[in-house]
Amino acid sequence: MPIEYRLEIVMKIGAWAREYTQKMTHSLAWLQHEIAQRMLTKLAFMKIQPKKILIWPDCSTPANQALIQRYSGASIDSLIDSNLNALDYWRLRFSRLRQALWRGGGLVKRMASNELVTTHFDASSFDFIFSPLLAHRFIKPPLFIGEIQRILQENGLFAFAYFGPDTGKEIFHLGAKLPGAWDMHDVGDALVAARFSDPVMDMEYLTLDYETEATYFADAQAIGLLPEGASAEEKKTWIMPASRKLSLEIVYGHAWVGNKQLDLQQGKEVFISPDQIKRL
Repeated sequence: MPIEYRLEIVMKIGAWAREYTQKMTHSLAWLQHEIAQRMLTKLAFMKIQPKKILIWPDCSTPANQALIQRYSGASIDSLIDSNLNALDYWRLRFSRLRQALWRGGGLVKRMASNELVTTHFDASSFDFIFSPLLAHRFIKPPLFIGEIQRILQENGLFAFAYFGPDTGKEIFHLGAKLPGAWDMHDVGDALVAARFSDPVMDMEYLTLDYETEATYFADAQAIGLLPEGASAEEKKTWIMPASRKLSLEIVYGHAWVGNKQLDLQQGKEVFISPDQIKRL
């Protein structure tokens, strides 16, 4: 193992131990796996051979590992899901570092907050970005789409899924709301505005049934519908609906990056960079 990795482990082991005792974020790994698996099924119809892939957010699911195995010739970069607890975070980090030794790829990092959507990657770094259950976490989804466009190469593919605005409709009266709950038509328009081509969107509903109120609201917090840091007084007002159900609106989509030298103004004029003009 390179010396800088060993030093990083030594320096952070104390902080990791403290974090692990304090933070055990409720896991929805089963749902992340299920959605990522459905995304993989949709990808089966696309003939792509990416060389550089970004998984954002990355987590320890069999579906993500299946994606890596499917494109065995590609290098993988990861932005690790910030909702993972410390133990799962470090397990995934070591796993991806081992893969990077053989296949290439950048050092994994935690993903950005729901306010800051910029990444450390250079422009046009990837030809495929796989993003299960992320866009709804950002307060301003168009900024997230803009960052995806920046770091994707021309003709690169963006495949994604996120929770739509009807997610958690049973507890809207409690103030439940996702940071960036966008209708799929709005996201399609934002993709076109960011100069993506051929966006395809579809949607489905999943309904979860619960036996206990504690599990119900733990999942609502993990999804992002209710604040993780809610006070005891706030939680006293949380009463599980009589139906014991929690609806999830899952929006799927994919789109390709178009010519990055073109710029649109008010949807009418097209500007072409001078270096794109060639003598015939």
